[in-house]
Amino acid sequence: MSFDEHCVETPKEKVSDYTLNGKAVTLTKKRGRPPKIRNPLFTPAEKKIEVAALYCVTGDITQVATLAKVTEKQIRAWMQEPFWDETQRQISREANEKLLGKSTPY
Repeated sequence: MSFDEHCVETPKEKVSDYTLNGKAVTLTKKRGRPPKIRNPLFTPAEKKIEVAALYCVTGDITQVATLAKVTEKQIRAWMQEPFWDETQRQISREANEKLLGKSTPY
């Protein structure tokens, strides 16, 4: 998954209506090689937030694991961490603000 800020060729059906920090959440695999990490047990915060955002959009752990190239076991462990709920709330808040903006006459 990537945030649609730089990827012009992303098909429209892969771009969700959800945003995180103003960037659209896309249902695509991230291009390029993953960064080289010395500790195999360490996962960057950006990757965890991507996974949480994907789960908020899809609601399917198997699909998220495939798109983000992480195991379902890792996703379930991250679901217990505080950042997970914060990310879910932030995405929901942005979706509600977008919906409210569409419904107000001004």
